Amino acid sequence: MREGNEDDQNSKLVTKDDFTSFDYEEPITGFDSVGYFDLSERYSKARQIAEAAGDAVAAKVYALLFTICRFHFKPEDRGEPYGPMFVSGDGYRTAIPSDFKGDQAAIFGQVAELTKNPALRARLADIASINLPRDRQSKMNTIRGLNESVRLVLDGKASFDGGKPENHVWLGVEYLQRALVIGRMRGSDPEPVGETKDLLVRMRQEGFASKTSSIFGRAAKLDLYYGISDVAGIAREAAEFAIHDANKGDQEGARRNWLIAAQAHEITRDGAANASCLNEVAECHVRDAEAMAASAMNATGSLMRAIEQYRQVPREHRPPGRIEQLQAKLVAKQAELHDEMNTFEHSEDITDHVNRVMDAYSGKPLADCLYGLALIENIHGIEHYRAEIKAQSEEFVFASVIDSTVHDDEGKVVARIPALSMTGEITDDDVRARCSQIMTFEHQASVKGAIRPAIHVINSEHAVGNDLFMLLARLSFFVPPGHEAAYAVGLNRFFAGSNMEACCLLVPQLENSLRYVLKRIGLDVTKITNSSTQEDVMLSILLSKFREPLEKLYGANTIFQVEMIFQSRAGFNIRNSIAHGTTSDNDFWSFTHSYGCWLIYRMLMAPLIKNWEQVKLVLEKEGYV
Repeated sequence: MREGNEDDQNSKLVTKDDFTSFDYEEPITGFDSVGYFDLSERYSKARQIAEAAGDAVAAKVYALLFTICRFHFKPEDRGEPYGPMFVSGDGYRTAIPSDFKGDQAAIFGQVAELTKNPALRARLADIASINLPRDRQSKMNTIRGLNESVRLVLDGKASFDGGKPENHVWLGVEYLQRALVIGRMRGSDPEPVGETKDLLVRMRQEGFASKTSSIFGRAAKLDLYYGISDVAGIAREAAEFAIHDANKGDQEGARRNWLIAAQAHEITRDGAANASCLNEVAECHVRDAEAMAASAMNATGSLMRAIEQYRQVPREHRPPGRIEQLQAKLVAKQAELHDEMNTFEHSEDITDHVNRVMDAYSGKPLADCLYGLALIENIHGIEHYRAEIKAQSEEFVFASVIDSTVHDDEGKVVARIPALSMTGEITDDDVRARCSQIMTFEHQASVKGAIRPAIHVINSEHAVGNDLFMLLARLSFFVPPGHEAAYAVGLNRFFAGSNMEACCLLVPQLENSLRYVLKRIGLDVTKITNSSTQEDVMLSILLSKFREPLEKLYGANTIFQVEMIFQSRAGFNIRNSIAHGTTSDNDFWSFTHSYGCWLIYRMLMAPLIKNWEQVKLVLEKEGYV
């Protein structure tokens, strides 16, 4: 990956004298925010003013501070806690901490000692400690700065981004998570780490007392992971919170809290209590199915999740006959699915809506941004490409009547493109053989002109991480139970611009998700082998034998794109190339690979869009606004 480096001054050394030659904290003096987006906005405006005044040193310092405040914060990633805020389709990206190794990192550590704003101090010190692992003082300054930031917010003396406590206090858990990761490193002082743990316990307790799930859930899980509080106490709180949510009709909230209680009992090796909590999780899915009885598609998804959840519980701890009862309900609901087979297709013109979202993407609620991103591009199907190929054949007559071949990087022939018929007829096979070049240009336009810019805005203005995508994956019936984490991490990496990791996680999941959706509508997606064993059918069979139901679910255009991008040898065949290790490093950042990841995101979002108002309520409850 190459750094985009839009600002030349970012690649030049900014010395300690540059920082101390004026008050570099003046733009944030008296500003009570400890949120990095807020700080970056202040420094962006300060830079513009300095440039207009001809103050080159101040402009250079402000530009650098803007850059480091705009890192993509990923506290759950111990190896790379900060990623680029933007990655373009041609491999350029914004800065990351390793771009400042050497003298600049050392200067950051020195300047951190002089910095008053605790969040800025923590960020400067953290970049120094990442690049200089033996810099013990910078590690401690990072932890203390993060602690102080969270304490000020909890005391009501500061705020995170936007100054809206109802949707940003939970960000304190992410600050503390980063502090705890550093605290486990060699050479860390236990005293500030002890304060970090105290603050985390305080956040969990306040979240529980106020019944704020966005705070309690995150803090409780981190508390359990680091073994800070009494595990039995957390189990009791989570169970009480789950009952509270269930009584309000919030089955999703109840399910998450029962899982926290189950995790706590697993730590204490209380198998019976753990199983009891998991049974409650299954019943949350059952109640969801009952609440969504009017939608057979949604109800069958919830029933399948309930059955899968019960199967994870040891037989001796399951309610006798419960799985059989749910299977009978599932079969009855599956019989109602045929009237609902067009649920996920969006044939209406959504251009006006998407344009309204994109016209003012900056400042929009996260839910609107996620919705808009899923529908940001119209997906083209086979008839679109037939028309394009016909137009090209009329313009370039000679080229259309000559056979040609497609070669891989090693020169092997991987596909043949036969000449078009002299009658002018363009068959479906002709389209499949010839549309990949047209698709390449369309994917480039989509990724560069819409998808990546939209993701850039989302990353810049919202806290996007594994937890968000885990929530979406759990809500979406496109994701089979037990595969939510693969989708969550994969989508998080895609949003962060790490296409290699995103493709390797998301692409292999697609085939299984298509099978899962077909199973939900009662279809048998297995085959009997010659040895009389049963195995799942592969993607090629799904796209041929089961094409009609898939097209009814997702639309013919989407399934055509799936075929050409992931499976067809005449297309891009990226599923097989990733599976067999033939994808080169650069290929992962191709526009088609990026478009393919977005297409998987769109398919995950498709079953949520029809009930988006309900999804928005869940997102808002978790603090994603």
